[in-house]
Amino acid sequence: MITTGWYTPFLRISSIASIPQISGITRISRNVDRDGWELLISDLKEEQSESSTEYFDCVILCTGLTAQPVQIDCQIKMLPVSELNHPDGLGHITDQRIVVIGGGESAVDYANRLAQPELNNKVFLSLRSGIRVSTRYHPIRGVPSDFLRNRLMLSIHENIRNWIGQRFVEL
Repeated sequence: MITTGWYTPFLRISSIASIPQISGITRISRNVDRDGWELLISDLKEEQSESSTEYFDCVILCTGLTAQPVQIDCQIKMLPVSELNHPDGLGHITDQRIVVIGGGESAVDYANRLAQPELNNKVFLSLRSGIRVSTRYHPIRGVPSDFLRNRLMLSIHENIRNWIGQRFVEL
């Protein structure tokens, strides 16, 4: 695990739980002897990978826009999506050790909301690749981050905008 970088003031997360091709979550299981979850984390750098186990009070799986929500049939308390997405829906989760698995806007949004100082949670963000993390809403303007990016791009002359876009495609 590594400490956070330049975006710490915006996310206030405790750690990034993976680096590309270094570690991967092999298994998530419920420990019957104690509350919480066990995550088996494997070192993918070595052919004979060594594993370590991390314990978390809460696990949030953010599987992406194309995934269909699946209700897990179990006795474990689960928060409905409506509660997760409500602005105050996570305020009762305090003093917990939490891992959010995923790197999309929803994952970053949940990690950010759960890591607010007044909640006193220790939040980890597990990414398949640590390439880019940005919050859903701009931390200063309070509008969606892509709104500002799109507004900037649309303010540029079409020929220049197309030239910039073509350079990204060629990289």
